[in-house]
Amino acid sequence: MTTGFSKINEKEYAVWDLKNLSAPLIKKRLDDYAGIPFCFYDDETRLVFVAGKGESSVCFYQYSTESPNYIDYLYSYKGKEA
Repeated sequence: MTTGFSKINEKEYAVWDLKNLSAPLIKKRLDDYAGIPFCFYDDETRLVFVAGKGESSVCFYQYSTESPNYIDYLYSYKGKEA
């Protein structure tokens, strides 16, 4: 999974097949982040954490090859401080 920006400067994520990097398996828009989004993956729980640099919110997603989206949104945590 990668995070970045679309051609029209929207934050997005993409899921890739490491055996074929010619095109992503899926590409979708992320929630609004003011900062650069970073993703972290926990292999044990199959959870993906996405946080914007300098922001106070973290979004949680679950990775599943059985899901048509590969990444399913679970929850967002919004703190008071960055």
